Amino acid sequence: PPMVMVATVTTAGSDYLSEASVAVPADLTRQAVVLVFDPEPRIVSLDSAPADLEVKATLEEDDATSPAPSLSLVLESERGDSIGVATTDDRGRARFRLDPSKLGPPGRGELVVKYAGSDGYAQSVHHALIERDARVTLALKESVHGGVPEDGIPIAIVASTKRGPIGSGSVEAKVGDVMVGAGTVQTSGEADLVVTFGAQHDKEIPVRVRYVPDTPWLKSGDELLINLPVETPSPLRQVPLVIIGGALAAWLIAGRLAQRRSQQTRAAAPPRSMPGVAGISIIEGAPRSRRGPLVGRVVDAHDGMPVVKARVAVEESRIQDVHVVGSAFTDAEGRFRIEAHATAAMHLVCEGPLHAPLRQPMPRATEVEVALVLRKRRVLDRLVRWARAAGGSFDQRPEPTPGHVRREAMLEQPKVEQWAAAVERAAYDEGIVDAPMEEELDRLHPGPPRDPQGESPRDERGRRAR
Repeated sequence: PPMVMVATVTTAGSDYLSEASVAVPADLTRQAVVLVFDPEPRIVSLDSAPADLEVKATLEEDDATSPAPSLSLVLESERGDSIGVATTDDRGRARFRLDPSKLGPPGRGELVVKYAGSDGYAQSVHHALIERDARVTLALKESVHGGVPEDGIPIAIVASTKRGPIGSGSVEAKVGDVMVGAGTVQTSGEADLVVTFGAQHDKEIPVRVRYVPDTPWLKSGDELLINLPVETPSPLRQVPLVIIGGALAAWLIAGRLAQRRSQQTRAAAPPRSMPGVAGISIIEGAPRSRRGPLVGRVVDAHDGMPVVKARVAVEESRIQDVHVVGSAFTDAEGRFRIEAHATAAMHLVCEGPLHAPLRQPMPRATEVEVALVLRKRRVLDRLVRWARAAGGSFDQRPEPTPGHVRREAMLEQPKVEQWAAAVERAAYDEGIVDAPMEEELDRLHPGPPRDPQGESPRDERGRRAR
């Protein structure tokens, strides 16, 4: 056979993805070099000082591995910006000085280590998905002149990180424990606040302003304290308010009395409790029919809060593929509506950005509630089931933890230790566990002993796919 060949990998298209292919050249005359980060980075703080990052290079030949010394490696960002150059030692290890100032802006990214290849060794590349975190600080754009707090006092705020202004999130202003204003951070990093509160006798009122992030890689920094000059409103302007206030008070009292009489005729509703498991339930009183639009709500299975931007679909399994009858995304209240006439042979499929997918037969109702479990909770539950099945020192009471499983496996079971450490980082760090992260944890799963339900993560994914 030829010593130099080209392998072509092709993926078939789907309803949402087009067909793609890639050609990979392979030189059989040179040894394969495998590069990995040790440990694999996940979250990099842009506010931290430069730190060391190690890469391990090994040679693979005939099911055996050995260190790869004297290889010149290059570390880059996902945009191709050079971060550093290092050479492997006798153990096949290279150490880079990772300077956060050379990385990109806050958000998801990659660290890429490359070896260009030589006459004896093939070129190699390794990618590590990371999240770049940063603390957000607030400052006044201009001095505050004060005013009458009942009329509203404008305040201009600038939100930024060490990398410059940011364009997401919001700011909140409080006097004591009461919120008195809020504003959205614009793309320029500026936010316009108007604080409004009752008249005060003091000449200055301390106002605390804090940043509220809307992405997991932006962190709220210290609050901005503003000593806000205030003025006392004119007494004459209060007269119309007193008249209106009296009429409003009378109307409220009448309405409150009517409401109290109505409440006395009804029994108090018991507080709602969530089962903590994924599933689909039929809303009480909903028509028992699959005709007409399907409406409902997607909530968290543990706290009952709405799941925003979850995808809900009605699917019909066919011989060759799966046909999507209708789909929708949930709104800010977790609600959705699908215009589809479903049958008993169809399935309802739901998945949130941070919630695990659920697939169940279509219920015979036109209004449902779908409960989803966070992926972070599911990977923890999977580790607990594995430890229970393993027994012995792994089965800690009252419940095994990732740290306990990692320590017990440290000396004799490196695959279990690596998996438990990854679960520990995913479950307890401030990062998110989305679909790619869950897939990565499934890939690290050590396999048997199987959980009490006789199902490994790969079995579970295959069952969901079927």
